[in-house]
Amino acid sequence: MLFIVVYTLIVGVSCEYGIVVVHVKMTVCGIGKADADMGTIDNLSVLANVVAAARFELQDRDADEIPNKLSGAASSTGKRVPPPHQRAILSHIEADKSFRLAVHERFIDAAFDDPLGLAYLEDPTAARPSVDLEVAVRKHEALEAEIGAERARTAKIEASLAESRTRLDRAKQAADEELTARADADKRARSGLERAARDAEESAVQATTLADAIREELVVKDAVIAELEGRVTKLNEKLAKRKATPPLRSGATASTVGSDPVEIARDLDAQERRLRTYREAHVDDNSLDRRHPALAVPKGISSSDSTAIDAVIAQMPERMIIDGYNVAGLVSSGSFASRAARDDVINRAAKLVRDTNASVIVVFDAKHSTEGSTSYTSRTGVKVMFEGETIADDTIVGLAHGDADRCVVITNDREIHDRVRRSNCVSIFSTAFVSWTEHLNRS
Repeated sequence: MLFIVVYTLIVGVSCEYGIVVVHVKMTVCGIGKADADMGTIDNLSVLANVVAAARFELQDRDADEIPNKLSGAASSTGKRVPPPHQRAILSHIEADKSFRLAVHERFIDAAFDDPLGLAYLEDPTAARPSVDLEVAVRKHEALEAEIGAERARTAKIEASLAESRTRLDRAKQAADEELTARADADKRARSGLERAARDAEESAVQATTLADAIREELVVKDAVIAELEGRVTKLNEKLAKRKATPPLRSGATASTVGSDPVEIARDLDAQERRLRTYREAHVDDNSLDRRHPALAVPKGISSSDSTAIDAVIAQMPERMIIDGYNVAGLVSSGSFASRAARDDVINRAAKLVRDTNASVIVVFDAKHSTEGSTSYTSRTGVKVMFEGETIADDTIVGLAHGDADRCVVITNDREIHDRVRRSNCVSIFSTAFVSWTEHLNRS
């Protein structure tokens, strides 16, 4: 309760001096969680639409027209521009009037419902106080929401405490009643035990008398049993003499194997066959390498699940072939043939280069690209092929059947799955690959 009272008084005083004072006073009171939440409310979040309009402008510019300090922001492929690049964009807008005017046109074309962003693009210096005020207002709203949540939690805790005290009082009363009942039961049990002890003593005397009588009877019966055992021993000796036969001498058993060498060889073969199961299997030096079993997706794992990628990587494949535009269609459905979409696929393929020793190949149809039919190796080690003479499907099948490498083909095209099927070649769906690399965009 002390925390809530102090909090309310500070808010009441702060309302007389303005919104900025609210944040300062809350920091003094030590509202750590509220300050942590307000840390995400700054001029970057207030001017998010301005950054988005600037990004549209940078994406449509050629690489040589983009200022050096904005190259990172222009090459960012994630859904959200990192904060350092956002600050670089705002700094360049304030420093370069021509760039600000271009972003202003983009802002108007995008029809953003953001008067503050529009005012900032018209005059950043004049709009700066308004931006700071909007940041302060949003932080103030966040503080008020946090106050309401804390009050609700406090009320809930107080209600729970009251209920716990009621239950404690009831438990104490029940415990007192139970103790009283147990004391009465102990008194009754004590008197009953005394009676039982007297009865047990009388029973013990009777049992002792009976045991003495039984002991005397057992002595007589033991004597009778000893006499009978002697008679049985004599009868067994007589029976053994009648059935006894002369013992065989050691080694007198007739051999089942004659002296004929052929019979001896047959007997040795039979013994060798009986012992064969206990011998180690012979491994020829020229036999196949048994360190790596046949490449396959383990049972119980679907080829459309991201765990299938981890499973085949653990089996150390030698070649991994990716249907480029098939994957691009999943991550950039509206513009799968764009350069950005191809770069996204190549970036995802680079993770396979880092995590495996396999040769990673991405195949694109040249008819969908502006690069022609050239092929190259990216700086991350991914081999990129633009197939112009045939369709990419035939190229992928040809690569899969070109040699006996342990091969993995990644595509959603079921026809390709059927065509590349061979020993040591595994086909996995593109949806599994996209899911496996999705954290690259989130980061």
